[in-house]
Amino acid sequence: MTVTAEIDPAAAGQPVLAAWDALLAQVDAQLRALGAHPARSVVLLPYAQLLPVAARLWAAKFPDGFAPRFETTHNWATRCADFAPGPNDVSFDPGRDLLTAASLLEGAGLRQQRAALAGPLVEQATQLARLAASVPAAMRPDWMALAQGAMPSAGDGPLKLDAALARLAVAWAGTSDYASDVLFGPRVGAALDALLIAPGLQPDPLVLSLAEHYFEKTVHLPWPEPPPPGQIALHACMDAEDEAERAAACVLRHLHEGRAPVGLVAGDRVLTRRISALLATRGVRMRDETGWKLSTTHAAAGVVALLAAGAPRASSDAVLDWLKLSPAFAGPELVALERRLRRDAVRDWPRAAVLMADDEFVGAVEAVRASLQGTRSLGSWQDSLHGALRACGLWAPLAQDAAGQAVLGALGYAGDLVDVAHPHAERRLRLAEFTQWVRTTLEAASFKPPAAPAPDVIVLPMSQLLGRPLAALVLPGADEQRLPAAPEPSGPWSAAQRELLRLPSREELRQAQQAAWQLALAVPQVDVLWRQGDDSGEALLPSPLVQALQFQELPALVTQGMAPRLAHEVAATPVARPAPSGAALPVTRLSASAYEQLRGCPYRFFALRQLGLAEDGELDVDVDKRDFGTWVHAVLSAFHTALRAAPRPTAWR
Repeated sequence: MTVTAEIDPAAAGQPVLAAWDALLAQVDAQLRALGAHPARSVVLLPYAQLLPVAARLWAAKFPDGFAPRFETTHNWATRCADFAPGPNDVSFDPGRDLLTAASLLEGAGLRQQRAALAGPLVEQATQLARLAASVPAAMRPDWMALAQGAMPSAGDGPLKLDAALARLAVAWAGTSDYASDVLFGPRVGAALDALLIAPGLQPDPLVLSLAEHYFEKTVHLPWPEPPPPGQIALHACMDAEDEAERAAACVLRHLHEGRAPVGLVAGDRVLTRRISALLATRGVRMRDETGWKLSTTHAAAGVVALLAAGAPRASSDAVLDWLKLSPAFAGPELVALERRLRRDAVRDWPRAAVLMADDEFVGAVEAVRASLQGTRSLGSWQDSLHGALRACGLWAPLAQDAAGQAVLGALGYAGDLVDVAHPHAERRLRLAEFTQWVRTTLEAASFKPPAAPAPDVIVLPMSQLLGRPLAALVLPGADEQRLPAAPEPSGPWSAAQRELLRLPSREELRQAQQAAWQLALAVPQVDVLWRQGDDSGEALLPSPLVQALQFQELPALVTQGMAPRLAHEVAATPVARPAPSGAALPVTRLSASAYEQLRGCPYRFFALRQLGLAEDGELDVDVDKRDFGTWVHAVLSAFHTALRAAPRPTAWR
């Protein structure tokens, strides 16, 4: 299947391309009206994926002359100056910020609570830092004073820690420097003739501040109204697997009928990965613009399993999980070790290491675990982790895998070297703190698989449909849980605090969600899918947005989607009934339970009693009634045996 996804500028009949044509005409007219040179003018777009689209369409519409600079605020700041965060600045790097947060908590007298509060502090400070970065550096003290006034006062009540955490987050965000500070500088202003702003679906505080700062040179360019809805097909699916298969079939049908590129909305990452896997088996070229958390990759699982197995009081299950992922320990020794651990029900690995101290295989395992003990600096921990990964054979697979390379890069490895450039990297950490740092770093980072040069399918969030020329759209996950009418605001802030801090309110989030929904429906061909039942078996309703669509009077546009999957007839190929023989495995004795098992299912009796097959027992399980009864019988037996050996008179009262 070969379908090009390149945009044809001559296809002005497509609604989105017509909107782009009108927007670029506004840009040209405003530049002429302001007498601004295009090369000294900036057109701010809401997100980076629109930059190549705008540049390509401008070159097609105005092939002669200069072109304005199409930028986002991030790209613009990066072009203007190289920025390196200071020792205590919010860097938006979760691993680095986690160490800074721990240091700030110690300085604030919260050393005992740093392990529990470091993560929430980073989360709150990151949200506030995006607001503080939208304010010129000279005005940031005023913003910090206003933000501190919105925070609860520190007291001795049950919310004392919450108040202290909020105030510390404000102080951290308000005293940091940011890459966007250069955009308010005189050098950028002197080189700017015009600032043209094409807004996104939700107001951007930094863009609004830049518009106020350069008010004499700023022009707001409204996007044209979205076109009327296209052809919409609604698909009610039974469960998650049915939804994934239907969505993949819808994508394949659009590509087969010549509609490309197809947009696939990533509202549920688990569902999206399942759909992507189904499409990959059919050779569909994809570009995933959202990715997924690095912590969910197989590469990250191996690193985290190693650290969990290195804990001083690691469980036997944790050590076995790591060993099964380690190429250096794969072999019959591992099978024998697991069989012995399960036979003897050794739950804790330290006890197992003592019981099998003379085993060479266990000695090799303990040598790797010993390298992860103690307290040391972050750089030393990274060196130890590097050595442990090499010793267990995990380093080479990580270095050869795309996701593994992303994991190593996120953890500060540049090839075989450790890149430690953090002022607080010399703080001494325990293994538990280093493990938390690794988990936080991998949880915050995203992995995007390599994209095809001319993709047939573009995976994107619904909030980034603005200005995207798509021939068709498949929107799975449109149920009441995954597509609410108003997304839940993030962070611990109240409605009053959100208003004072200029954080988006619930109403603004609802309006942005509604605008994105209208853009989704405006794609010429749309498939909306939702599941009627969750994994737990509970019934699910379609999203309120879908329910509102069902009640609208659009019978010509909204239809019940036909099953896109094609039925295939499979020829019956019966096989002979199995006829196992137990003549070579005679049974000499039968217990009552074995005889009952023979009567109930001869095949089960053959597998369990004659072949000797049995399910491995679990290591980490709670004591059940049978174990408790065995223990009681053992106690009573020991008591009566001792009493018989040394009888004592009973004192009656």
